[in-house]
Amino acid sequence: MPLPESLGAKALDIIFGELLKQIGIAKDKAVQYKPALDRMRDTIIQLQPIAEDIEELNQMLDDTDNEMKTLLQRIKEGETLVKECTEEVRWWNCCWKKPSYFDKLNRLDEDIKRFVSIVLQVQQVKNEKRIMVILKDMNAWMTGDGKGNGVMFSDDAGTCAVPEVPRLVVGLDLRVKELKSQVLQSATDLIVVSAPPGCGKTTLVLKFCHDKEVKEKYKENIFFIAVSKSMNLKTIIGRMFKHKRRRVPEFQSDDDAINQLENLLRTINSPILLILDDVWPQSQHDVEKFQFQILDYKILLTSRAALRRFNCYPLKGLDQDNSTILFRAAAGLTNEVSEILKEDIDEAIKGCKGIPLVLKVIGRSLCGQPQAVWRARLQEWRTGMSVLESDDGEILARLRTCLEFPDSKADVKHCFLDLGSFPEDQRIPATTLIDMWAELYGFDEEGVKSVANIHELCFRNLASLIIIREKFYESENNYSQHFVTQHDILRELAIIESSTEPVEYRKRLFVNISNNRFPSWWKYQDGKHYHARLLAISTDESFSSAWPDLQAPEVEIMVISFWGKYTLPAFINSMKKLKVFIFTNYGSHPAELTNFQVVPSLSNLQRIRMEHLQVPRLFVPHFQLKNLRKLSFKMCKIGDAFQNCDYLIPVALPNLAELCFDYCEDLLALPSGFCEIPQLQKLHIMNCHNLTGLPEEIGKLTNLQQMRLSSCTGLSRLPKTIGKLKSLVLLDVSNCLRLEEFPSEIGELLALRRLDMRKCLRVHELPESVVKLQALKEAICDDDRGRLWGRYERHLPKLKVDIPEEAINLNWL
Repeated sequence: MPLPESLGAKALDIIFGELLKQIGIAKDKAVQYKPALDRMRDTIIQLQPIAEDIEELNQMLDDTDNEMKTLLQRIKEGETLVKECTEEVRWWNCCWKKPSYFDKLNRLDEDIKRFVSIVLQVQQVKNEKRIMVILKDMNAWMTGDGKGNGVMFSDDAGTCAVPEVPRLVVGLDLRVKELKSQVLQSATDLIVVSAPPGCGKTTLVLKFCHDKEVKEKYKENIFFIAVSKSMNLKTIIGRMFKHKRRRVPEFQSDDDAINQLENLLRTINSPILLILDDVWPQSQHDVEKFQFQILDYKILLTSRAALRRFNCYPLKGLDQDNSTILFRAAAGLTNEVSEILKEDIDEAIKGCKGIPLVLKVIGRSLCGQPQAVWRARLQEWRTGMSVLESDDGEILARLRTCLEFPDSKADVKHCFLDLGSFPEDQRIPATTLIDMWAELYGFDEEGVKSVANIHELCFRNLASLIIIREKFYESENNYSQHFVTQHDILRELAIIESSTEPVEYRKRLFVNISNNRFPSWWKYQDGKHYHARLLAISTDESFSSAWPDLQAPEVEIMVISFWGKYTLPAFINSMKKLKVFIFTNYGSHPAELTNFQVVPSLSNLQRIRMEHLQVPRLFVPHFQLKNLRKLSFKMCKIGDAFQNCDYLIPVALPNLAELCFDYCEDLLALPSGFCEIPQLQKLHIMNCHNLTGLPEEIGKLTNLQQMRLSSCTGLSRLPKTIGKLKSLVLLDVSNCLRLEEFPSEIGELLALRRLDMRKCLRVHELPESVVKLQALKEAICDDDRGRLWGRYERHLPKLKVDIPEEAINLNWL
């Protein structure tokens, strides 16, 4: 049988399966070849999943892989040879045919192994070079027309990718089957999955999207978008352009964005599936704008309300059996006899009314509790309404009982409440929370305590943690790839719990300004002073109002979330206790930030984080932040922010200890002025693809302990002055594809304990001076770079060479 024109997983499965089948038959009929057949069987079993992975990537890239076809041709030859062994060798000719076929089987097995070890390695180098070419093209594309109109890709470039299904899911198999019937077989082009909050609408849709039949039909044309209460058409459509790796246009209006989306979808091979998650009733009119007369284009919504304009699939709560399974799993109850009475368990489950979120969170809150606590909790629930009859507030009231933490974990509850500072349906960078909690609660600077609390919240089903990096080393304490997400209901719980006191005495003030409407307590202050330590302000895209005054002198943490151009309020300069300032733009393009001159008056400021901004010109005469210790830029356009100001930087930031750049595409060179700050201890420059080198002045940073240059794919060299960094403990140059060598001065880094050089593909030798790195405990690298260290093992007795088995993961791009 000849090879099929199009391969794919199914074809590969048939080809490998036929050979394994013939091997099994031959082993039974031609036992004399059993050792050779066993060896070939082991080779094929190990090779099949690798071949399937490669072919999956080929399908994603629409690539024709001649090497793969050659390999499969060898597999077909093996099938033919094994058949001959079975059919042609008989008792009368085995004396002269057996040696011949035995040699042929062994040669074919060795031939396949040699092909994999040599040809596919060459293919890997070829593919790595293709990645570098793609990166080059991406960088050229991202610069757009030279006027800053390109689009940046970052760790959330795939914002329309379908998330993974949660780990603990029960009772949805039948619902998925029913939903498939409506979506795949019905002529209806828009369907709404509706249910009260926490019933598992999103989980059902995720499980639907990961169904084999659905994935085979829609392939890469599934767009998954969390809509939330405020439906921003331009932002949503901008994400869809990013998802298809298209440049995001400058939309002139919502109608213009819709027109451009239709043009985009018509260029995509159908079928197409658009998922809009958590659509609110007031957005029904906007949803209709996404409907186009395109063949096999479907829209699937989830909504807390039954949207009468559209066909609806109502999702009911779990039945008693599935509720019991889910609750018992969350509460840690086994099928063995428990000290908790069965009737108490059944009553607790009955009170949750089949709502998965309530079952999981309340089950977790009762996990490990004695029977008296169960009885007390049940007594509280008996006085309230049923969950299904409750509105959002009732569900929140029931969830409030889950915030009972022991005294030893009281700070975990505070961390949970702080999560209300961020807009709904947005990923919260763990590094942002680390900055907040280090100053607010005195947690350690490395983030160990903060991340431990995040894990505690996840354990209690009060939040979720996403780790983008394929392999995380706990000892790194690098949490730049960690993100926290939270269910809308839990976010509302955090806000309500923080708002029980009169507004002027609250520790946290969460302000959401929509359509230029300020809360009444702010508009009519009557000269009141507010005592909040944390102030979070979120504005929508339409915000253009003048800022009323706000007297909040106790604020230590300020979180500003916005869409588009933004002017900082003047009242900030009265917040003399402010320690952490976080600016995040959630729009499609880097936003301009004006009135930044109010910031230098904040003499107590310790940390500034800017995300997705056009960084204003920071360093001008008389600009000074004497106490600033950490400055972070993520997805920012640096532009002219640091031009001709090297002499001003050390004067403005004399005590800066940590400097971070992440996904700053137009960072071409590190301003040498930062090398004149003797207090700098951490320098993190990651995913800055146009950075080509570091200044020679880097050697002046004698107190520098960490230098991360991860995924700076344009970095071609390290300066010789790196040897002067006598305090450097960690050096990370992973994914620096163009880096060709380490300078011999690297041997002068006598304090270096950790070196990460994964995917440094052009480094083919190490300088002899590495024998001086007697403090080096760990070198992380791939196989080829690992062999380079073999020459120096006897000189470096403390060294452990770690070669992780990394899955194919392009998130770092």
